[in-house]
Amino acid sequence: MFQKFQKWHIPLFIIGISMVLMSFSRSAILSLIVGSLYIYYKSDRMKIPQWATITILLLSAFIFLYFGIFKTTLLSRPYIFESIASLIKYPLGIGVGNFNKISVESSATHNVILEFVTGMGILSAIFIVWLLKVYKSLKEVCVNVLYTAMFLAIFVNFLFDVTYTIPTMNWLLFSTLALTIL
Repeated sequence: MFQKFQKWHIPLFIIGISMVLMSFSRSAILSLIVGSLYIYYKSDRMKIPQWATITILLLSAFIFLYFGIFKTTLLSRPYIFESIASLIKYPLGIGVGNFNKISVESSATHNVILEFVTGMGILSAIFIVWLLKVYKSLKEVCVNVLYTAMFLAIFVNFLFDVTYTIPTMNWLLFSTLALTIL
């Protein structure tokens, strides 16, 4: 996107997309889509027509739903309901990383926001307000499109997978956030 097109980019692109698709990971697919669409949206050179954008979004939705056939869909997972019930039962939270204390299904919520809501209770409002400020500042301050796309892709992954429990992924998230405004 930021360099002159060369023929060796094509095999790298095909290999990268193939690896993501072979993983059958819906969070990886959504992350790739969000990051790519952000780059397309911000790129001056890549003005894509509205029909192409709609086609890409529909194809992405189809791929996401197709892979959902092989795995449980979002609404069949009890994590959302268990998190909300936990907030009502434990308004001050149960401690981040302790979701297994209230869930018989899983040890994690598969969503970083729900993890904080469950773990910190009403105090998670601080995290949510901070997160909203981060996204507002990205719209205003964003200097580096590539790092912002990487941050958005990692964060989208955190919304649908337990990768937020991996310390290296957290380092990547905050490093890309810092690099977006440098």
